[in-house]
Amino acid sequence: MSVLAKHKYGLILCENRLPFQKLDQGPDVLFIARNIDSFVESYNYNLNEQFFIEKDSKSKQLTVLTVEHVANSIRTHGMGIMNTTVHTVLLC
Repeated sequence: MSVLAKHKYGLILCENRLPFQKLDQGPDVLFIARNIDSFVESYNYNLNEQFFIEKDSKSKQLTVLTVEHVANSIRTHGMGIMNTTVHTVLLC
């Protein structure tokens, strides 16, 4: 897309990719389920790349929630968190 913008409109865009490194296992699904209201207020969804990204952060890095983070949470807590998560979200 940046090549098209440069060719067609003469725009020079900066690199817009997130870093490819992971700092930790990411946000925990159980924590997000318990605080679903603040999660909805604090995160946007990127439809093209299929992840949630923090709107604003006090630190230099933005937190990202991907499918890999959800899989890590399921591996850590077991499949039982799925019922808890769905139940918590439905109560909101």
